[in-house]
Amino acid sequence: MSISAQNQNPTTTCITMLRKEVLRAITCATRATLPSDPRAAGQLRIDGDAYGGVRFNGITRDSYSTLRAVVSGLCTGSIQDRHGDLHSSLIVSPKAVAQFLRAAKGEESCDFTANGSTVTVSAGARSVTLETTDLDEWPMPLSGGFDDGETAYQVDLPTAEFADMLRASLAAAAKEAGRYAMHGVLLEPGDKGLRIVGTDGRRLHLCDSADFEPMSAEPYQPGYCAPVILPRDAMGAMSKNLGKSPKGTAHIVLPEFGDIVRITAGETVAHVRKTDGEYPRYAAVLPKSWKGCARVDTADLLTAIADGSICCGKESRAVECTLETGTSIMVTGRTQSAGLSAAHAFAVVSGDWGGIVVNPEYAAAAVKSCGSDSIEWVLNGKMSPMEFRNPNGRMRCIVMPITLDA
Repeated sequence: MSISAQNQNPTTTCITMLRKEVLRAITCATRATLPSDPRAAGQLRIDGDAYGGVRFNGITRDSYSTLRAVVSGLCTGSIQDRHGDLHSSLIVSPKAVAQFLRAAKGEESCDFTANGSTVTVSAGARSVTLETTDLDEWPMPLSGGFDDGETAYQVDLPTAEFADMLRASLAAAAKEAGRYAMHGVLLEPGDKGLRIVGTDGRRLHLCDSADFEPMSAEPYQPGYCAPVILPRDAMGAMSKNLGKSPKGTAHIVLPEFGDIVRITAGETVAHVRKTDGEYPRYAAVLPKSWKGCARVDTADLLTAIADGSICCGKESRAVECTLETGTSIMVTGRTQSAGLSAAHAFAVVSGDWGGIVVNPEYAAAAVKSCGSDSIEWVLNGKMSPMEFRNPNGRMRCIVMPITLDA
């Protein structure tokens, strides 16, 4: 990527970038934009990056029109010439730019030429001129960030590990209208590492980094950093941007003062405003002991849940899981109209694993979130929360049981 000035006009700046790199950056920046927010969906801010690249910035608001996050896709490279003041920003339609660049799929590079109130995007013999939006139309920057001195907490994680933690916690985060604080994930710093928690009140996914150690300092004491709730939409966009096999290191920075969390991972930078409210006291539902534990192959159990829930009623969404012959878990779903479906998964059982009734979708999501070849399914009785966890204990998924009418 290169940026060079057009000498014939001192107010003109030309930016040359790889076409695919620009498309990726625009996708990263606009993933968090809500479809119900046409104003945000129509704005893409392009800035020169302090480290020698270009940022493509998108915004997301909540249902109350509060600005929740600025998500930036990065185009890496060197700026040969800053003549033309790219850092004064360009605001254009992301849909128009992306549509043009996709149509020019045979071209390797593209040019952005800014001149006053217009920007011309060129790729090969094709070009389109777009009118830029006044900078005043861009929302005020997120406040309360890193202007108050040193940060209280900073953690570096392998990006792949951070991506797994995000995906697992987001699987349980609330989607329906309800308690506002549940519409996000909890980031809890420790003396080392990070814990991420997601819950919707019926299930809870807890994910620890490999080096996590709970924080020993008490609130308001030196060294203490409070957990933060970050909105689901912004964190979901970050998770999608990271993809399936991300590389490098993720940097998570929480300020000592203010309310903005900065996350840099892969080619995405997110400045996210914390969500106000009190997160559920999740520690109260974590099992302290267990009566029975079944160790099951992940693929076998997922297949048994899928096959056993074929005749599961759409309204009840419940399957009964029982232990058969001491070495096999039977998953059974039944309705009067569809009949009965049952499937088995081999298990190594210890203790009193007496069986339980569970929502098959929640059970399958929990098993997948564990991210291991085998999982441990822990029970404490038919009326107590059950736990799915991977053998190293870093991923713990708590699911409430279902009571069937007699």
